Amino acid sequence: MTDAALENYATWQDSPVQPAIWDSWANSLDVQGALAVRPAKGAQKTVDLPDICHDKGFAMTSRFSAMLLTALAVFDRSGTDIDVLEPMAQILQTARPRFYAAVPARPERAVFVGKGPLAYAAREAALKVMDPSAGATPALWGSTLGFRHGPKSFGTDGTLITVFVSSETHTARYDPDLAQELRDQFPKAQVITIGAGCDIGLDMPCGDTWGAPLAIAFAQIAGVRLYPVSQ
Repeated sequence: MTDAALENYATWQDSPVQPAIWDSWANSLDVQGALAVRPAKGAQKTVDLPDICHDKGFAMTSRFSAMLLTALAVFDRSGTDIDVLEPMAQILQTARPRFYAAVPARPERAVFVGKGPLAYAAREAALKVMDPSAGATPALWGSTLGFRHGPKSFGTDGTLITVFVSSETHTARYDPDLAQELRDQFPKAQVITIGAGCDIGLDMPCGDTWGAPLAIAFAQIAGVRLYPVSQ
């Protein structure tokens, strides 16, 4: 870690307002895994996540989410307090039935797009479909803007296309426009928008960076539902 990251980590670790569960995570620093004990040029600390975070499936689901949320808690300097985790969990619990209901029959292909942090959520989402299908369902990810220029030709009428809609007002006007364009071009494809006021309502009150783990959950559920044997 850099000095700045370590300073941020120390501030987060010592803060008296953080939930007790994070205290136990923060104090698990002296682990013996190969990565943890590998020599570093500077100061080094290791966060060891509890066993409950280690899922049993081939495709990393809860493990990925736990690592991403931990990284946000350690490194994010936007002023977001990790007390947001509880309301985030409630948002996900509310959205989960809608996620399950939206999963189609096995698609020929899958596409996930988003902007900024949600573009990288799209990248992980595509992996969550390809992993459990062992490549039987090709999946592509891209940015909302870049997808229009070439990658859109990947789509077919048998493609599941998911657009993660940004919580940023300006970007949120562009994302649904792309979704409608895809519906017009691929009228038999299933095009789903995920975000506030979308086909699948998903609030991201702390912005797209903290909203990314919530969006990824849709693909995690889709992968498990579509390819349960691999799990």
